[in-house]
Amino acid sequence: CCFEEPCALALPSGRVLLLLRENRSRTLYQVISDDAGRTWSAPAPTGIEGYPAHLLALPDRRIVCTYGRRTPDYGIRAVLSDDDGTSWAIGDTVAIRGGLPNRDLGYPCTLPVGDGRLCTMYYCQDETGATALESTTWSIKR
Repeated sequence: CCFEEPCALALPSGRVLLLLRENRSRTLYQVISDDAGRTWSAPAPTGIEGYPAHLLALPDRRIVCTYGRRTPDYGIRAVLSDDDGTSWAIGDTVAIRGGLPNRDLGYPCTLPVGDGRLCTMYYCQDETGATALESTTWSIKR
């Protein structure tokens, strides 16, 4: 199995969460360290279908993972974890952006912009094949 494009997040609990792109399944895997990175769990599938990932710790201690969905409906998605990345709310995936013309997209970065809103920046192509950096401002339901 081949892993690449790691995305790490140090959590207030002391846990370090690392998401990894796995190319054969086109999904995200994760490894966890509860001792500041000295030892790591074995890679485990997250159930998140897409890549690569960006992780952001929210003020309410939830984690948001944004990623590129490279199967129809092509776009940018987000999932949440409320247990330090032990599980992900796959059934409540947020479609940040959809309707993109192809799978040449992704590498999102999500930042808070105030009033509970988030801004996710990513690259994608338009209908003419021109590649652009775009962004979407969105909110998470409580």
